[in-house]
Amino acid sequence: MWSRPLVVGEEPLEVHLVLEAEADESLSYKISAASSIESSEAVYSQGRVSVGRPLVEAVQTLDLQAVRSRCTEGQASGAVCYEAFRKLGLEYGPSHQTIAELQWGQGDTVLHPGMVDGALQASIALLAGDQIAEVLRFTALEGAVSLESAPLASATERYGNPPLPFALEEAEVISPCQAHMWAVVRVRPEPAASSAAEARVRKLDLMLCDSEGQVCIRLRGVTSRVPESREG
Repeated sequence: MWSRPLVVGEEPLEVHLVLEAEADESLSYKISAASSIESSEAVYSQGRVSVGRPLVEAVQTLDLQAVRSRCTEGQASGAVCYEAFRKLGLEYGPSHQTIAELQWGQGDTVLHPGMVDGALQASIALLAGDQIAEVLRFTALEGAVSLESAPLASATERYGNPPLPFALEEAEVISPCQAHMWAVVRVRPEPAASSAAEARVRKLDLMLCDSEGQVCIRLRGVTSRVPESREG
């Protein structure tokens, strides 16, 4: 779980990484602020790691062409994607802009090249649905240069805040990534929400595949939440 952002300003920030062996031979980890390592308020991320667990399932292979054929609702270049993200208040620096091409449909998104960071970014686009689809279409039509003068608040005021990942059920590394990878993102069916807070939470699964469709990395239960708007 990513409990809170780790923000580094002008001054260095000291943090601690704590690893503890568990009874089931897994490792639990916690990333905390150095000044208050036992305080839950200072925890940035925590989870559990299992090393060397034998795979019970057969290696999964996806038909990438079939998945892409289902993604007929839209397509955008990386430049268009990141300009649309910027309009929604999500700024990614050059070293974090890993999406070259994005296709999306009902419940599926495919992007190239497939990298974990880019796949998580694509999950925001998929979960935002019509919200970001319209921004993507507008950005593609108008061009990134002409949109530089458009006010940032206009997109967030009109479409609301985009969903942001805050937790992950399981990450499974099956085999090393190859030079050319694809990422497939799928939204899980939404259960009935019992509260407004639950209604803002969505889950999806991500798979990183090689050019033959063989799944190399699987991320299950990537959980995102739409932040509440702050007024005033």
